Amino acid sequence: MKRLALAVFAVLLLAAPVRAEVKLFQPPDLVKAVVSGDVVQARLLLARGANPDSADGLGRTALILATTSGNLELVQTLLEYRASTARADNLGNTALHAAAGGGGEAMVTVLLSKGAAADKENRQGLTPLMAAARAGHAGVVQLLINGGADVGRSDYTGRSVLLWAAEGRSPRVEAILRRAGAK
Repeated sequence: MKRLALAVFAVLLLAAPVRAEVKLFQPPDLVKAVVSGDVVQARLLLARGANPDSADGLGRTALILATTSGNLELVQTLLEYRASTARADNLGNTALHAAAGGGGEAMVTVLLSKGAAADKENRQGLTPLMAAARAGHAGVVQLLINGGADVGRSDYTGRSVLLWAAEGRSPRVEAILRRAGAK
């Protein structure tokens, strides 16, 4: 009797459809709205309780993605809902790193006003000031210095902010850094 029950069970098991589902990481809805630049959808999701620090598979938060895309309205919306300026992606980059490297003066101003750390290092020891200096964004460099960025910092390989500026080939940035005491 037991054998018959086992045999029936085995037949039923083998006859059942096999569905192998592979679920890849799906970013949260807020991240999708930010990537698509949909401020209305992002605001709706946040109002319904979406986590303002939602992130994609690379650790890029909604704020980092909005900053990278240059969407100031999305950045301000996320900050209204208390998105953290301190959160970093898997490489250690914050929204301020993205804004500084992208040259977004308005973005840098907003992030600094919300407490973003001007000297936060990523995993290579690069600060937002180094990113701005390398990219030749003189206005952003000045904003970061005014926001407390240390012009005497070096990355983990020993390259100073001034060396990053030289790599960016911007005499104006180099002059700003020298006036601020960079060596």
